Amino acid sequence: MKLSYSAIVMGALCMSAFAQADQLKFTGTNLSNARSGSITVNGEGPRNVKIGKLNFSTGTSTIETYCADALRTLNTSFHDYTSLTVDTTGSGNLALAGRIIAKSYYGANTADQQAGLQLAIWSALYDGGTSFTANGSNFEVDGVSGGVLSYASTYYSQGKNYIVPPTKRVTLYASQAHGAQSQLTVSTVPEPATMTALALGAAAMLRRRRK
Repeated sequence: MKLSYSAIVMGALCMSAFAQADQLKFTGTNLSNARSGSITVNGEGPRNVKIGKLNFSTGTSTIETYCADALRTLNTSFHDYTSLTVDTTGSGNLALAGRIIAKSYYGANTADQQAGLQLAIWSALYDGGTSFTANGSNFEVDGVSGGVLSYASTYYSQGKNYIVPPTKRVTLYASQAHGAQSQLTVSTVPEPATMTALALGAAAMLRRRRK
């Protein structure tokens, strides 16, 4: 079964209670030595791509992401994106990709590790199998090292049944604009106790100012 851009977005819309509009601009790979390879997606390809973490600008800050739509190409203009919180408790391909990126996002720091995590995410999105494979029904990769493939297999396995803690949020930035490409990222969410403490502190400061 082919996984289209529409399927990714509609799945996220169905599973998300939060959505907002953002403008993002692709500024390059996160690492200057990002790995390259050849991929075939849903029978389209092969084509040569950079494989790893990407940087996007909001105009004031940088968001580090992994590609969630390997069929689309990027340019360096600002585009409209819709940000959606991914429900990682589901059984679909997007939920699986969300668990994989949530588990390893902060630990994948080298070029090989970032490439492996990207491949694991694509494999989850387009094939969603029980394990990573470089030659899936809908996603294939060639021209990468055995080390990268080993990381992809490990990240896929570790993330498959990962229970994402409430302190992590997986966000899908979705867009159909020409030159845009859907992206996944992870952010840290303060624990409820921390939020309560911050709220109480802010309220106390406000009372002091009023006095």
